[in-house]
Amino acid sequence: MGGPAPLAQPLHKALLGAVFPLSTEQLVLLARENEAPSVVLSLLGSLPPREFESLDAVQHALESQVQESEEPTEPSPAPMPQR
Repeated sequence: MGGPAPLAQPLHKALLGAVFPLSTEQLVLLARENEAPSVVLSLLGSLPPREFESLDAVQHALESQVQESEEPTEPSPAPMPQR
């Protein structure tokens, strides 16, 4: 059984008082005002520019971004030389 996502608590604290919808830029500004850890500020700042309708939407976008960056990228096999 998995517990809450590791980002949930610091993200909730960083966005305390948020009134959605908020843009990516507004999320970063609010997180700075709430003295969020630099890692949270960095993650929020790396989100694509868009409007978020809820804290859940922000968390989902961050989790998707983290999962994408963790996926191993295997180099494609080199084509076999023709003889």
